[in-house]
Amino acid sequence: MPYSRITLFHTGSLRRGDIVQAQLPAHVGLGIKRVLGLPGETIELRENCVIVNGKPLPVQPLDNSSFGWVPTVHQMGSTVVMEDGHWAAYTPEKSQYRNTSVIQLNPREYFLMGDNRDNSFDSRAFGPVAREQILGKVIGIIPTGQRVTKRD
Repeated sequence: MPYSRITLFHTGSLRRGDIVQAQLPAHVGLGIKRVLGLPGETIELRENCVIVNGKPLPVQPLDNSSFGWVPTVHQMGSTVVMEDGHWAAYTPEKSQYRNTSVIQLNPREYFLMGDNRDNSFDSRAFGPVAREQILGKVIGIIPTGQRVTKRD
């Protein structure tokens, strides 16, 4: 259950691209992030390009006008890409975390990132997350009845 420690059922192993809920460092608490690095892999970022085991993840530019539905308060980056099957947004040269050195993940570690890279506090800042800190995988969304209106 979101933002709780209640497990309803197990769905299998984690894969790249999965969205998970994890216990992040003490001052952050619970967070929802995307799995980009798997146990045993090396991962680095070069100008927001994710490189796994020396190879960049496939990236395809997207038309930013398709994301007009995102509320202005989310401060989405100026560049939106389809990266290995999911979208990511960032502003070139903005984030202090757009580059990382090579990180070797241990057998039970994962590298987690947010999709809105300019404003995400994630493994780029606090490092890999142990499997024990990942509480579950997001498998669905229950609508709340709130509507998001298109921004101008």
